[in-house]
Amino acid sequence: MTAHGFRPLRTWTAALVLALTTGGLTSAGAYADDTPSPSPTPTEQTQPASPSPTPSDEASDPVSGQVGAAGISVSSITASPTSLLTGQVTTYTTTAKNTGSTTLTGLRAVHDRTDYRSGWCVATTLSPGQQTVCHAVTRASMADLAAGGVPSHSMTVVAADGTKAYDYTPKVPVSRDCSNNAPQAYTPMDTSWFNYPYGSAESRNNIRLMVIRTINSVPQCQSIRMAVYSLNDNATVDALIAAAKRGVSVNVITDGHNVRGDKATQSPSFKRLMATIGSSTARASWAKVCSASCRGTGGNHHDKLYLFSQAGTKQWVSMAGSANLTIKASSGQWNHLDTYTSAATFSYYNDVFTQLRADRPAATPYVDRTTDGVRTWFFPKPGASAATDPMMTALASIGCTGSSYNGGRTIVRIGMYAWYEDRGLWLAKRVRALWNAGCDIAVEYAIMGNNVKQILYSPAGRGRIPMRQVATYYKDGSVANYDHQKYVTMIGRYGSNPSSAITWTGTTNWSNFGFSSDELTQVWSGATRAAIYRTAFANVWRGPHTRVPSPTSKLGVKIDLGGPNFRGFENN
Repeated sequence: MTAHGFRPLRTWTAALVLALTTGGLTSAGAYADDTPSPSPTPTEQTQPASPSPTPSDEASDPVSGQVGAAGISVSSITASPTSLLTGQVTTYTTTAKNTGSTTLTGLRAVHDRTDYRSGWCVATTLSPGQQTVCHAVTRASMADLAAGGVPSHSMTVVAADGTKAYDYTPKVPVSRDCSNNAPQAYTPMDTSWFNYPYGSAESRNNIRLMVIRTINSVPQCQSIRMAVYSLNDNATVDALIAAAKRGVSVNVITDGHNVRGDKATQSPSFKRLMATIGSSTARASWAKVCSASCRGTGGNHHDKLYLFSQAGTKQWVSMAGSANLTIKASSGQWNHLDTYTSAATFSYYNDVFTQLRADRPAATPYVDRTTDGVRTWFFPKPGASAATDPMMTALASIGCTGSSYNGGRTIVRIGMYAWYEDRGLWLAKRVRALWNAGCDIAVEYAIMGNNVKQILYSPAGRGRIPMRQVATYYKDGSVANYDHQKYVTMIGRYGSNPSSAITWTGTTNWSNFGFSSDELTQVWSGATRAAIYRTAFANVWRGPHTRVPSPTSKLGVKIDLGGPNFRGFENN
């Protein structure tokens, strides 16, 4: 299957099975908790862990010493190798000599770094005048890297009766081991990805397995940064933990419902991730939640943003769209995700991620910037109105006639999970105006407010806008699976250009809640991406799990996407 097609190619089967595997080589240390942010991440460096304690002041002026009833001496200590990569081991060597008049037994070497193991002596018994070689070893840690090397510390040769002599080890320089230890070598394509919950196993897991394969292809010294509303998938968490273990800086932010509140909204797998890699953002790897919007004062943390400083042969990979990292997102939702390789875009998104991590209101929460051909709006946008809604401004520039395509009529396709409230109303009125002006419009949705539906589905003027409700239901009438997409794509006249092709896609539903939550919308110009989204729209439209809306049906409940029922709905 292509990234954007409906029917998968069978040749993907082996690759997708391989994508389920995780793990790989494990470098020294339990996790990447002591790992500084990867270089060269464009904007941010993670605070390194505190360095190991240095020895006493004597360490700066090493001296030999001896105590005990009988005598023993040690030679100056050497280290081999004399420089290390993180995770490598150096061996300290000294020669111990019995300078006393009695035999020494139980000889061993010890040192005051307990990170690896105690040392040993080749001979454990020395008669007067005899000597032996003694060794101790230590492993270079990330703390040593931060401190500029393995510091000098004491190494002691001690006998069973307490006779001992000591000296100080030389300082050993440490540099970062950044060899590629990723268990997979997958490079994600720059394209749009879709999953279909009632398709084959491959088409259901198209997005999920692509993300897992990407995680598994990030080597040590690189970074994974994720900001996502819901994370509830053991395979994804396993891949993230394995990445942290091999030296990747793994940072994950989710909405607070993943760990608090009603049990139905919580995520056992995300709580396991937090418990395993930690939640302190002073560490190189961590997982945390925001109780509401991370960059605002209300709403939710609702982004779906995935940043990889390197994956396979590519650097600066960004992914964004409607897909959470949950089993529900694959097995029970229609979703989309766009991948893009761009250092400038990665840097822009990484700046926003840094603000998300701080979990305090940003001075300018709404940001609008274009990087390497993609324009991205980051929300919240408090106090927004129809006059300041960027989507309203975008739709206002669409001209319905004079298109270079489709017999002169501009084509507009809308896939929207939830469309309601004041914002939903003014966007519905704008879409209706485009329909009345002659645009070729069709809409797919899962949840729609009654007032919005009355506008779009009115028989007045040109008649009802063609629509499909994309959802399935349990016997009691509750929703089982549903369209979770959030996009608009058009081809035709935009402003004075009769040959425009633009796609707006991201995380934002058409409701008031989108202005108070952490959200993003990407604006893509280009016929290729617009064609991909139109094909995806057509695949869903023709599917067996869509239905023509009833002109008289109404929602019997208030829509509250920020409430616990919808949160649990998303996670499970």
